[in-house]
Amino acid sequence: MSSLSSLSSLSSADDTVNSKKRRRDASLTRKSNQAVVNTKPSARAGTGAKRRRVNTGSEAGTSTSATRETSFEPSARSRSSSTRPRARTKRRTPALTSAELVYRESHSSRSGSATSSEHDGLPLHERVTWTDEDGDVSEKLVSSENVVRRFVPMGKYKPCFYNPQDKNDKSFEPQNFPKVVLPYPNNHADETFLLLEPKDKDHYNPVFCLSQTIYAILEYELLLTSEKAEPCSISQSAAFSPLSSLTSSPSSQTSSLTALSSDDETSPQAHAPQRRSSSPNVNLLRAFERAKHTRDGPAMIAAVEEISKLIRSFKDDPSGNILLQAPKAWSKTGIPQKVVLRIIEETYQRCVGPSIDQLKKYSSFSSEVYGELMPSFISDIIAQTGLGPNSLFLDLGSGVGNVALQATLQTGCSAFGIEVKDGPAALAKKQEEQMRLRCRMWGVKMGDVELAKGDMTTCPRVDELMSKADVVLVNNYLFSPALNNALRPKFLDLKEGAFVVSLKPFAPLSNQRLTERNIDDMSAIFDVSQLQYLSGTVSWSSGSGTYYIHRVDREGYRVSRIRYEESNKRFERTRNARWNGGGSDDD
Repeated sequence: MSSLSSLSSLSSADDTVNSKKRRRDASLTRKSNQAVVNTKPSARAGTGAKRRRVNTGSEAGTSTSATRETSFEPSARSRSSSTRPRARTKRRTPALTSAELVYRESHSSRSGSATSSEHDGLPLHERVTWTDEDGDVSEKLVSSENVVRRFVPMGKYKPCFYNPQDKNDKSFEPQNFPKVVLPYPNNHADETFLLLEPKDKDHYNPVFCLSQTIYAILEYELLLTSEKAEPCSISQSAAFSPLSSLTSSPSSQTSSLTALSSDDETSPQAHAPQRRSSSPNVNLLRAFERAKHTRDGPAMIAAVEEISKLIRSFKDDPSGNILLQAPKAWSKTGIPQKVVLRIIEETYQRCVGPSIDQLKKYSSFSSEVYGELMPSFISDIIAQTGLGPNSLFLDLGSGVGNVALQATLQTGCSAFGIEVKDGPAALAKKQEEQMRLRCRMWGVKMGDVELAKGDMTTCPRVDELMSKADVVLVNNYLFSPALNNALRPKFLDLKEGAFVVSLKPFAPLSNQRLTERNIDDMSAIFDVSQLQYLSGTVSWSSGSGTYYIHRVDREGYRVSRIRYEESNKRFERTRNARWNGGGSDDD
C-alpha cells in the first residue's frame, strides 16, 4: 500500500508539473522575439517541447500509454545519439533578429550628372551674351592706372623698362608714370596701364595684366570676326606660347596669332583690308614679346600702339564695330572661358587685391574665417549642377562675391549672395559694380546678381529665395556644428532636383543603410555624392580635397521608405508565423 500511495503521489505530481509547463509554454508564445532569442533553451525545455507535441497528439485521440512511451523515447535517443533532436530544436527556435537591410539608392546618374558639353563650360540653353550699352565707363571705372598710382608714392613699384639708346632717359621711372593706352572691344572703351612692376611679386603687376588682356582680345574677339575663322578654332598653345613659337611664318600657321598684321591677301585674315594697317608686314605679338623680355621701353610703347591701331581699325569699320560680332556669336556656345576669367581677374585685381589685408581680420578657427574657391573649382561646380541662364544660384557666406559673380557671368543665371562680415561684404558690392562696367567694355552681358550683407540664418531674403533656388553653395569648411545645424532646416524648402554644394556634408552619403534612427531625419531627402577638387583650387590649402553635392530627391526617399516599411512588415509576418505555428519551419 505504501508503494501504491507513492506511485499515486508521483503521478499526481507529474500531472501538476505538466500543467505548469503548458501554462508556461502558452506564456512564452506571447513574449517578444528578442526575449526568446536571448533565453538559451535547456535540456528540460527540449524535452518539454517534445512532450508538447505529444500532448497535442493525445488531444486528437492518441492513447495515454502511447503518449508516455513517446515522451520517454527522446530521452533514450538523446543518450545514444543527440544529433537529430538538437538539429530539430535549433530549427524550431526563430533565428530572425531584424528586418531585411534596406539602403538608400543613389539616383545621381539619372539627374544632376554633367554632360561633356557642360564640362566644357557651355550653358545648357541659348542666352543673350552681348550688350547694347556703350563702352564708355571711364568716370566710374577703377583702372589699372588708378591702382598703381595709389601705391607708387609708398615705394611699392619700380621701373620695368628703360631706354637702351639713352641711359639718361628717366621717363620710365615710377615718379614719371610711364603708360600706354589699350582699346577694348566695345565702342569708346579703353584702359590705361602704367609700365611698372611691383617690388613684391605677389602684388598687382600691370604689365602682366596688359599682356593677358591683349592676348584675350586678339584671340577671342578680333580673329573670331574673320570670315573664314571658326569660333574657338585658334590654338591656345599658339596664343599663349613662348616667344620662340611666335616666330613661325603666317603661311605655315594660318590660324596663329602671329598672322594678325599680315598683309598677305591669301591669309585667312585677309578680310582685314590693307588700308587698316599703315605699318609694314610686322609680327605685332612677336614685337610685343621681344620688347617685354628685353625691357626695351620705347619698343614696348611702339608695339602696344601698333596693336591698338589694329584693334581700332576693326572698331571704326564703316559697317560698324566688327569686334561686337563675336559676343553675339557666343549666344549659342557661351562666353569663352578665357574671356570670362579675364574679366573676373581684371575686376578682382583692381578691387580686392589692394584691400586684401581687410580679409585677414577674423578670429582663428571661427565660422568667419575667410576662404575662397578658385575660378576653376567654380567652373566644375557649374558643370556638375547644370547651372544655366534660367537658374537661380544662392551663395550662403559669399565673401567678396567671387562665386556669385562668376556664375552669373559664365551662365547668365540669376545669383544672390549674402555675407555677414563688413569688410568682405563691402568689397563684394564694389566688385559687382566694377564687373558690370568691365562687361560693358568687353561688349558682353552678365546675369542679374544681388549681393547683400547680413546673417544667412535670419535673413528674410534667404528664406524667400530658398524655395526658388536651383543651386545653393555653402563653403562650410570651418563652420561650427551649430551653424550647420541652423542651416539644415532651411533646405527643406528646396524644390525637387535642387542642389546643395558644400565642403562638409549636411547628410550621409547616398547608399547609406536606412534605420529607425535616420528614416525620419530631414537629411533623408538628399541624394549625396562625394567629389574631389584638385590641388590649388581653394585658397586655404595647396592640396586636393573633397566636396559634396546634395540633390533633393524626395521621390527617391519615398521609394526607399516604402521598401523599408515593406521589409519591416515582412519581418513581422515571418516572425509571428514562426512562433504562432509552433516554431517549426515546416508548419
